[in-house]
Amino acid sequence: MRLIYKIKQLFFCNIYKVKWFYQRGKRGYADCDCWSMDSYLCSIIIPMLRQFGEGGYPGYGAASTSEKWKKLLGEMVEGFEAARRVINRDYPDGSEWIEAFDADRELFQKRGKLFIRWFFNLWD
Repeated sequence: MRLIYKIKQLFFCNIYKVKWFYQRGKRGYADCDCWSMDSYLCSIIIPMLRQFGEGGYPGYGAASTSEKWKKLLGEMVEGFEAARRVINRDYPDGSEWIEAFDADRELFQKRGKLFIRWFFNLWD
């Protein structure tokens, strides 16, 4: 009985993975990505911002040099990493987790404004 259950579970899990793969190829996201959009967006934005730092830079204002632009991108990554900790509740047990949780939410809001400010410059 257990073996049959495991075979069915394996079969259906793989069907969904194939379906989601197809959906991502066709429309850019899968149904499962919408179930926890905040987590999904953090999982793709962080590596994209890191990779983006290897390219060019806008060339004006606070991003007038490559070093300044990489610093701005690093601050954006820091904000999304804080958001990921909030989403995953990635904190140690004890009473101090509440302070860390609040600090991460505040950090994400602050760095999120930076992300919004430079949003239209996030292209290569």
